[in-house]
Amino acid sequence: MLSLDHLSADVVRPDYDRQKLKTRMVHIGFGAFHRAHQAVCSDRLASERGSDWGYCEVNLNSGELIQALKQQDYCYTVAEMAGDQMALRVIGVVKDALHGKSDGIDAVIEALAQPDVAIVSMTVTEKGYCYEPSSGKLDLAHPSIVHDLAHPDAPTSLPGIILAGIVRRRERNLPPLSVMSCDNMPENGHVTRNVVLGLAEKQSHELAEWIAQARHLPFHHGRSHCAGDDGRNPCGDARQTRLRRSGQRSVRTLPAMGD
Repeated sequence: MLSLDHLSADVVRPDYDRQKLKTRMVHIGFGAFHRAHQAVCSDRLASERGSDWGYCEVNLNSGELIQALKQQDYCYTVAEMAGDQMALRVIGVVKDALHGKSDGIDAVIEALAQPDVAIVSMTVTEKGYCYEPSSGKLDLAHPSIVHDLAHPDAPTSLPGIILAGIVRRRERNLPPLSVMSCDNMPENGHVTRNVVLGLAEKQSHELAEWIAQARHLPFHHGRSHCAGDDGRNPCGDARQTRLRRSGQRSVRTLPAMGD
């Protein structure tokens, strides 16, 4: 396993006790935006404010990044670019990581049903929501939704997995989750609400009503981010050390409002 001991001195690393973090957030879609923005914010809160909010990262399809994360003790590096200046930061707020196919969907549902978890967020692109763009509602003809309607305890779709997690929390009398779409698409919060409630309604009208009253499905995100490439990838900088930069992403910082 690669560790922080392999890093050069100029790399910012976690200065907080990672053992004190609790898995309070599950994020589905361990992609560029999340790695370069949300997790960075959480890392800074842990460093500057003593936050104990950690992540369980989930990918439903590709497992390569999840495997790399596990091999790096759940750490990865972000390179922030501002002009010709570059700052490297190791993100340490990840407590666990799951791949839907290799770890099993039930493990993902179980992660959503843990008592300390308060938020499930997602960045899975528009296709992951199984919705009709023209109406913003659940696409009942989508193959994954057809499957989930027949097998609600073994879902394959994002709406089905979230719904199964909500149901399991309800069975255990746990507090409600905040379900937060962070995908860059029109009305993302409304779409998330529509697909989860639409699927719940097909299972039970009472369940759909209960979720509508107990759940919060808010809004959107904003910050530019980009994947590093061979042409301008900080991984190739001579200052880099042997800690593998799997999942590294560059962040393009923008001028503050009013500048």
